[in-house]
Amino acid sequence: MRVFAPSLLVCLMVIETRAQTSGRAVLNNGAVVEWRVDEGDVDGWFGFAAPAFAQWRPGGVDKTLTIAMRTNAMAAIDAWEMALYRIGDTRFERPLRRFRGIAPFLDQGLEWDGTVDDGPPLRPGERIMARLSIRDVAGNVAQIEPQEILIARYRMRRERQKLQAIHAERGDALAAGNGAIRARPLLRGPELVMRIMQWPSSDAPSASGAGFTKTGDTWTMRQIMAPGRHDIVIQSIRPILGGVRAIPVGVVSVETPADAPFSVAVKGTGRLAIMPVGRAVSAPEGLVPEGNVPGKQAISRILTNRDTMQDRLALALLDADRPALLVKDHRDRRAFLSSYRPSSAPWPGGAGGKRRSRSPDAPSMRRVSVRMIAPTGPELFLPHTDVSPDSITLSVMDNTGPLTAFRDYFPNPSEGRILLGAPVLSRLNDGGATGLTVSYTVPSFAPETLPDLTVSNGGASYNTPWMAVESAPSSPQPPAVAARDDGVVTKLLLWLFGG
Repeated sequence: MRVFAPSLLVCLMVIETRAQTSGRAVLNNGAVVEWRVDEGDVDGWFGFAAPAFAQWRPGGVDKTLTIAMRTNAMAAIDAWEMALYRIGDTRFERPLRRFRGIAPFLDQGLEWDGTVDDGPPLRPGERIMARLSIRDVAGNVAQIEPQEILIARYRMRRERQKLQAIHAERGDALAAGNGAIRARPLLRGPELVMRIMQWPSSDAPSASGAGFTKTGDTWTMRQIMAPGRHDIVIQSIRPILGGVRAIPVGVVSVETPADAPFSVAVKGTGRLAIMPVGRAVSAPEGLVPEGNVPGKQAISRILTNRDTMQDRLALALLDADRPALLVKDHRDRRAFLSSYRPSSAPWPGGAGGKRRSRSPDAPSMRRVSVRMIAPTGPELFLPHTDVSPDSITLSVMDNTGPLTAFRDYFPNPSEGRILLGAPVLSRLNDGGATGLTVSYTVPSFAPETLPDLTVSNGGASYNTPWMAVESAPSSPQPPAVAARDDGVVTKLLLWLFGG
């Protein structure tokens, strides 16, 4: 849906100039709003409810379908996508139609008239799968279990009852926050509970884009909040041709207490410019503050565990323009602490000044070239990790032209590794080529390397283990097994998935 602001903005009455964790006030339209911040960690969830049936007509459906979406973690959403697929597309590769948006528009749902962007038009008797995907500010993607929509000319009596029951079940589960995928640690923290009574209009209320659910005469909204002060605009959502119009009726200022910070375990901290911190700086139990590090250096660190969604999120919440607190535990393992702030949370916005963009391509980039002299093994290690995707190019020094990715070599840009295919490795081992030239792109704040850097042994000196190995009591070891002579496919699978 498209949202239009009124052509003439009215002067808003600020309900409360001093932000607080609870309160009660009267809006400009006479409605009463009450709010409170429930302390304690609440897990985020996302969900949607698609209709179970749509009546077919040539070129689409007879009545526009409304797909409701809901979340209590709008402050974590960077973007969302609702995609519709034919049921035979089990790998979800050919969407019929896509709807995309940002956090403030998720709760308003969307409408579909049955038209498709790709492929033949809908046919009676086929089934459509609707799937919602959510991306947070760190790029973590959570996908909701798909829901099926039957497209048909009519419904038999027994089928009608079944479809009505499915539709009601989906709606009830969405209203209660059940049946939706849990957002692992995409967002956690105190929850704002806001209730509106005596709402005078048939139009639904909204809080800076977040929707309310109605029970009797009371409208209720629940959202996890980032720490700090938030100015939430209460709006009346009025349907108009081609979308809705959000009419502001008041502003509520809410103060959310500080919550336990996120932590991201990092390595390669030896050359950081660490500034001392005072005794007043605190850290979670078991961690000791070591100092502040310039944000520009902190965000370029290597993750100890890059498969953890929480760690990627914690690293994304670090700001290049603000110092990051470096802490360590009793084993000298180091981590940075970070948290959502009003400026970094996509919702509600409007508090603490203009929200800064966190575009993933914001850092400037530079090109790096490395010469690999006569590597003898199939794996190459680059001086950098977190290389820009699709930026790696590889060529043989005998001027035969660039090699082809995923045919001649297999890049792993996030870990800065390359696996050579058997034909290229044979040319190197047989003396048909003296070496390789690797070129790739990294952020400008990545560690500097010498111009025209030349390395030997495939860059093995850059091979740093990604996971810290826990020490274990010594035990008798089984006899050594003779090395296997696996083919290149087996080596590739073992390299990618371990073994």
